[in-house]
Order: sequence, then structure tokens, then C-alpha cells
Amino acid sequence: MIGGMTRALLAVGALLAVAFLILGVVVFSTRTEDRISADNVLAENLTRAIWDHLQNSVPAPARLFRVVVRETERNYFEYYGENGTPAL
Repeated sequence: MIGGMTRALLAVGALLAVAFLILGVVVFSTRTEDRISADNVLAENLTRAIWDHLQNSVPAPARLFRVVVRETERNYFEYYGENGTPAL
């Protein structure tokens, strides 16, 4: 037999699961492409700022080749300097 406390815990767990599901749907449905593209611009600017900061910190004869900011496995930004090509 399942006791009263177990039933209450199962009910609370089920309600929490439903609440998280509803919250996930609301967050997913209210996101806009403008926010996503703004996040991309922010990450690109961050990558460029890191390059600018590091570029003068690398002692000669070494040169900064690239800066990579990896947000996820599929979402990352590479920066090779202003010319867009590796500085060799």
C-alpha cells in the first residue's frame, strides 16, 4: 500500500513537472529571432574584444593566430583579426 505521505510527494512532483513544462513552453514560445541575433552580435563583439586585448599582449616573435569563443558544440565564433584571414 502506498501511504499518505508518498501520495502527497507524488502529487507535488507531478505538479512541479507540469509547472516546468508550462514554463518551458512559455519561454520557448516567447523567444524572438531578434533576441537570438542580438546574442550572436554580442558573442561576435566579445570575440573581437578578446582579440584586441590579446593582440598586444603576445610577445614577439609569436603572433596571435585566432580567437575562438565556443558557446556550445554547434555555436562558436572564430576571429582572425580585421582582415578576416589568419595573421601569418
